[in-house]
Amino acid sequence: MQKNARVALLVAVGVLTLGAAAFLLWPRESVAHGPLEVSPNPIDFGSVPWLDQVEKQVTIRNRSKSSIVLRDPTFDCQCFRLMRPPTNVRLTPGASTEVTIVFFTMKGEPGPIKKTFTIRSDVGQVDVPVIGKISDFRSVTPRDLFLGDLQAGGEPVEKSVQVRGGYGYAVRVVEAVTNDPGLDVTTRPASGGTDVVVRTKPDVKRGMLAGQVRLTLEVKAPDGTVRKYADTVLVRATIY
Repeated sequence: MQKNARVALLVAVGVLTLGAAAFLLWPRESVAHGPLEVSPNPIDFGSVPWLDQVEKQVTIRNRSKSSIVLRDPTFDCQCFRLMRPPTNVRLTPGASTEVTIVFFTMKGEPGPIKKTFTIRSDVGQVDVPVIGKISDFRSVTPRDLFLGDLQAGGEPVEKSVQVRGGYGYAVRVVEAVTNDPGLDVTTRPASGGTDVVVRTKPDVKRGMLAGQVRLTLEVKAPDGTVRKYADTVLVRATIY
């Protein structure tokens, strides 16, 4: 029994010794961090107003001792897209490349957002969190207002543009003005926002009408913060 116990002890010590040696010889950086370093990580866009489009530069570096072949990076949300793909397909040891990520807020929903930027290569993949917040939601419908084919001297024609809030945001039209002398513009309160009424004047001249209605919007967040934004609606009509 003592002999068997002594043999088992020697075997256990040998296994532990080999394991320790293998651990010392193993490239620790690939275990702890992986061969690809992404900066910044996480990719934080902060708070971005609805309808805004922002960009952020991201650096991918090869921190290993061997070349790495990059494949097309992907996202798990259509609200992010690569404006500029990697400049290098193969990264030599120590080399880096930059990509430009574009955040399309209109493709997401207002509120906190957390998605994943996945970088694939011949040595595996890296999943990088992409975080931010879509704020100040507001909608303007339609943005291209067609009044129709109208007869000069006929009855005035009017149509409305709906300006609304949502997702806890309240919207109010502070000012609405037009650059076309053949149009009148007024506003009236509506449930969830404001209606902008666009009306032709009785003396509107024959020809193509192509004007703009410029809006100043006041957006109130759920926490009470108020910000102002400028927006534009195109107005078209044919007067014969």
